[in-house]
Amino acid sequence: MLQHCGVRSLEGTMTKKQKKEAHRKASLKWRNNNINKARRDNRNWARTHKQRAAQITQQWRKNNPRKHRANMSANNATRHAKYYGAPGKWTGAQWFALCKMYGNVCLRCHRKRRLTPDHVIPFSKGGTNYRNNIQPLCKPCNSGKRDKTTDYRTQSVTQTRSISNTNSRRTAPRK
Repeated sequence: MLQHCGVRSLEGTMTKKQKKEAHRKASLKWRNNNINKARRDNRNWARTHKQRAAQITQQWRKNNPRKHRANMSANNATRHAKYYGAPGKWTGAQWFALCKMYGNVCLRCHRKRRLTPDHVIPFSKGGTNYRNNIQPLCKPCNSGKRDKTTDYRTQSVTQTRSISNTNSRRTAPRK
């Protein structure tokens, strides 16, 4: 029985798959209601099982390279923002949403390339690290912009999407 998670299963009426799903839902509900305790428990487990925790992390990074890259971009931007004393923070998930909103193309050259976050107003000129100061540019366009305050987001979202759909110069996605 799954009583320890608050799930009462009727013996013989639930399949193994149904029990597993019920347990997963109950565990998730408990975690959401006890988030601080769950985080503390996870940190303690990782400290006592360092090698296994490293394997799990390495496997997740291998299975989710785009998410890992997005999270690293967000963490690096936060670190640089702290150095410059700029307020604000954004996540990898917010970065994915922003890229999707602009059709996953560079806002400057309109090519479908690996995108990097660009701060419209750079930290060196008093810019923030809030999501509303970020625009998706490819690496060459981001590097070429340097510390200018050019905002390529002024194009409408629909115009950017139509350009990305008709763009004949597509590059293969990198792994």
